[in-house]
Amino acid sequence: MPIYEYRCNHCHRKFSQLLLKPAQAATMTCIYCEASQVTRLMSSFAIHRSTASRLADVDLRRSASDDFYADSRNIGLRARQQFQQRGLQPPAQFEEVVEKARSGKFLQETQDT
Repeated sequence: MPIYEYRCNHCHRKFSQLLLKPAQAATMTCIYCEASQVTRLMSSFAIHRSTASRLADVDLRRSASDDFYADSRNIGLRARQQFQQRGLQPPAQFEEVVEKARSGKFLQETQDT
């Protein structure tokens, strides 16, 4: 039972619709203005990547952009890759600190002190 995204050609609003039967697509109307002229959109999707595959893509020669850190899963990747390249094990508290940074708790703790 796929969920499709549409844009109304009349009011230009986007909406999602669960289609139980393929025939419903032919009679789709806008949920806001009930116009019958709608366009089906390409939906975005996500790809699950392992930490190892994300580590392989990190280029330490380039500085990370702000949007790199917008994804909280990237916090700690560059440090983890540097440990791996040097054949070192991260310190015992490394994962705890990274997890606090990802959740925002690290910043809260430093601001409280």
